[in-house]
Amino acid sequence: MVWVFLAGGTGAAFRVALVPLLDARLESVLPSAGTLAVNVLGCLAIGVGAAALPEGSLRPILLGGLLGGFTTYSAFGLLAHTHAQQGRYGVFAAQVLLHVVLGLLAVGLGLWLGKSLAPAQP
Repeated sequence: MVWVFLAGGTGAAFRVALVPLLDARLESVLPSAGTLAVNVLGCLAIGVGAAALPEGSLRPILLGGLLGGFTTYSAFGLLAHTHAQQGRYGVFAAQVLLHVVLGLLAVGLGLWLGKSLAPAQP
C-alpha cells in the first residue's frame, strides 16, 4: 500500500504540473483543455495497463496509484460545474461530451494496444 500511496502522489504531481502547461498551449482551441488532455491520456494509459499488465505485479501501483492520481474526474466535474455556473454552456457541453466520448474511446484503444503488445498466453 505504501507504493500505491507514493505512486498516487507522483501521478497527482505530474497532473498538477502538466495541466497548466497544456491549458496555456490549448486555450485558444478549448478553454481548460489541460484537464481534458490529461484525462484522455490517463484513460489511454489505463487501457494499455489493464490489458498488458498481469494481475498482481505492478498493476495496483501503476493503475490504482499512478494513474489514479494522474487522472481526475473530480477535477473534471468541478471544471464542468464552474463553466455551467458562469453561463458558458457551450464550453460546458463540449467539456462533458469530449471527456466522456474521448475517454471511452481512449480506454478502448488502450485495451487494444495493450493486448497487441502483451506476450501471448500459453
